[in-house]
Amino acid sequence: MSISYDNYIYEHCENVLRGLQWMRDHIPEVGDADIWVKAMDAANLHDDSKWDVREYDAYDRYFYGSRSSEVVRKFDYAWLHHIHNNPHHWQYWLLFQDDPKGKEFVNPETGDRIKTPFKALEIPRYEILHMIADWWSFSWKIGRYEEIFEWYDCHRKKMILNPMTRHLVEDILLNHLRPALIKEGMIPDTIIADSPGAEAPKPDLPAWEHQDREVIGKVIDKRITDDGLEVVVAPVQHSDISNKDDKAKKYGVPEQEKFPMPDADHVRSAIRFFNYVDKQYEKELAEAILKRMKEYGMSFEDFSVGEENRFRNYIPKKDL
Repeated sequence: MSISYDNYIYEHCENVLRGLQWMRDHIPEVGDADIWVKAMDAANLHDDSKWDVREYDAYDRYFYGSRSSEVVRKFDYAWLHHIHNNPHHWQYWLLFQDDPKGKEFVNPETGDRIKTPFKALEIPRYEILHMIADWWSFSWKIGRYEEIFEWYDCHRKKMILNPMTRHLVEDILLNHLRPALIKEGMIPDTIIADSPGAEAPKPDLPAWEHQDREVIGKVIDKRITDDGLEVVVAPVQHSDISNKDDKAKKYGVPEQEKFPMPDADHVRSAIRFFNYVDKQYEKELAEAILKRMKEYGMSFEDFSVGEENRFRNYIPKKDL
């Protein structure tokens, strides 16, 4: 038993709760009361499995001892046990398929299609909040609350996420958490060059948000034409969707609180992800999209919809 490892577990779990409580208090709009209760309940049991005999010694020796080949081998089994017993890890939601052809995973940065035997299932919203709090806990430890954006920037390409999950994760990080931190003065809204000859100040956004809108528009058109499913999430504006009376207006599928459409960018995202809506809500979502397009003065001349995208079935013939 290692006192250092015990202290790490205690401190980490405390920081997860601190981060989640901060989000609940400052960005409550990303979940309703029931979701926040579930997220807090899950966080109160955060990483309990690390005390399990199948994890404890292996973790302790790997992080606080010498990493011999035997220690690494045992840690691999401990890590496998951990991700299979903790749904706040995205790996928990990967379904290994017996299909020898594999499943195509679209790299969110490049659009490259990669064959993988895994199918990424959609992660429940409360576990997404718990997962983000887990990532953010290390920012709380070092007192740099913007570190989570840098971390995600480095790791997002390796994550095999369901497109809807990725959309929600990035929406929470960029359009809710970051603006709230700036508002509270906890992070700067710009990176200031601190040495002669350094680059000029630029927005404190991760690389995945620095995208030329005209260039990415061309890429989006190409990908939609290919398969009708777009996984790149365009930047959207911060919105408040906490008022239950406004759910019918804010959500494309208010019953499930999915496909928020408070602005034109969200409408475009709803179209890209249309094939992921449950069949029973397909018509409802299509009608909501068409209604929002009219409200926001959007036209089908501004973007294309792929042949495989089921939303095409609801587009007026004059616009096809």
